Amino acid sequence: MFVSEAMRVCDLFVEGELRWDVEKLMNIFSVADMRAILTIPLPLFPKPDKLIWHLHKKGVYSVKSAYFCALELSSRTGVLGYNDGWNRLWFLDVSPKVRDFLWRACRGVLPTRDILLRRGIHVPAACLFCDHDESISHVFLHCPMAVELWRLTGFSTAVVFPIFMDFFIHIYNTFGKERTARMAIHAWKLWHARNERLWVNKVLSPSELHHAASSYFNDYVASLVSRPRMLSHPSIPSVLPLVEATTLEVDWIVFIDCAVFTSADLFGFAAVFEDLEGFFSIAISGFYEGVGNLLLLKFWPCINIYLMLEIVFFRLVVFLRITNP
Repeated sequence: MFVSEAMRVCDLFVEGELRWDVEKLMNIFSVADMRAILTIPLPLFPKPDKLIWHLHKKGVYSVKSAYFCALELSSRTGVLGYNDGWNRLWFLDVSPKVRDFLWRACRGVLPTRDILLRRGIHVPAACLFCDHDESISHVFLHCPMAVELWRLTGFSTAVVFPIFMDFFIHIYNTFGKERTARMAIHAWKLWHARNERLWVNKVLSPSELHHAASSYFNDYVASLVSRPRMLSHPSIPSVLPLVEATTLEVDWIVFIDCAVFTSADLFGFAAVFEDLEGFFSIAISGFYEGVGNLLLLKFWPCINIYLMLEIVFFRLVVFLRITNP
């Protein structure tokens, strides 16, 4: 039965009576909806129709209620778990610049030509690899260049994804974290090839692009394996999984500071250790009574920190010898 947009609630009543027309409800709505409608109490005195937002107790629409409704609907689908998708994206084993690119691609903020045109920047609308209008979904999902690249990498699929975020979640759920990292690097290289085509007119074939992305991924994994391990905390149980049993050589940069409290006759010191890439490793702090000689005070924090580190390493070596005889 065709439902007119001008239909009112009273049109679902029996003509001339204040009760639901069950036959008409059965022809228009599902059984579940019909049962829900029949439970609605009808007023003794008819009132004008009005729009009601049933997700709010007062029947008034609010952005907050719509937001929670959207979260609930996304959690029901199972396929599009966007909250989990963002967490998986930031914990991928790829370089920071690839993660940043992937975030931009999933957020839809890469400067493709359709976005530039919407912002008033006059550029050609055509894709740099084909004659179709360029967009993020086209560049990474529907362009012949992308289709062939995903075929070479084993990520081709018959499913048509409307946005790149859906493709990312599908790859992660289907192939796992390591293969998704490969996909991210291939997508990053595809965007790099697009920019090289734009600015220096350099043309790469899908096979050349696939080879360059695979080499980059292998080199990055090899650099992670050869990177020296580092201590992340001075407590022995938490550092054992991060320390090689055969060596304790770690490259560190230390930042030391101290403060003198003359009124309380105290001075405190602290040190923060970072590796050569700037990642936090260890923090040590302490205080002593008696300011003493100011010249000695300049070196006293260094002496105490050195002694503390010797104690930590001594306990660590002893523990390793006990557990690895």
